[in-house]
Amino acid sequence: TTEIYTLSLHDALPIYPYGRGRFDVATGVPRISHMTLPTLSDDPDALFDKLAAEVPDWPVRPAARQLVALFEYLAQLLGRSVIVERTAGSLLFVPQLRQMFDDARFVHFYRNGPDCALSMSTHPGVRPMALMEQAGLLGHGRQRRAAWAAAPPDLVELLAPPIAMRQVMAYPAPPLPVFGRLWSRMVIAGLATLATLPSGSCLFMSYEDVLRDPARELARLARFAGAEPRPDWLAASARRVDAGRSGRASRLSPADLGALHAACEPGMAALAAASRQLPQ
Repeated sequence: TTEIYTLSLHDALPIYPYGRGRFDVATGVPRISHMTLPTLSDDPDALFDKLAAEVPDWPVRPAARQLVALFEYLAQLLGRSVIVERTAGSLLFVPQLRQMFDDARFVHFYRNGPDCALSMSTHPGVRPMALMEQAGLLGHGRQRRAAWAAAPPDLVELLAPPIAMRQVMAYPAPPLPVFGRLWSRMVIAGLATLATLPSGSCLFMSYEDVLRDPARELARLARFAGAEPRPDWLAASARRVDAGRSGRASRLSPADLGALHAACEPGMAALAAASRQLPQ
């Protein structure tokens, strides 16, 4: 079944070719066309048509097998040897991903905590989780149920699915340290699971290292994924790297920067400890 939905204000960074493509905001855009297909093809509508002619006839099967089949079919259509799935913020879901794909290999692409938290603070997709973090709604078990029972009714209604991003972005934004605490929570939980993976099944990559030497770091990524790091691909990718994106949190006021550093400290300490365990 093709899921169609209508975009609302601040839907996370759409790259579908509005004004040129077949779909528009009024009629709704297939979710896979919203972000995924435009990154794979200059003609996402044609790629959507190929998938629509094939995928609905596939048998019912577990989600993991369906996704593997989809990736294999995309590789066939696009003439690629490797398909890499990349979803921002998926660090919290490593346990589920490992359970679903027991032979998966993971790339942990991490960034300086304050810079990452500052970026998260402006991203619509992060805002619902930040509101939950602020209200103490991200706990577990009895503690989580009690927090939801005590939360303001307007917040509970706001965060009840399906979430309307226009209303979420209009709600008062949490202060920056909340995003720092959320970042630390994600990093600590993710690292704990990544530490249990078999040796060689996880690649750690620093955002700042990619900015400093994109060709070297992207070559590491390609080899880990089982692809040849072609010089033309490395050169084209390196040209798209914006080295000025590092250190943006340092432009905050001393008080704001200090509070954000304190919120990110647990996650930064966990990253430092994990990096000491990596092969040098």
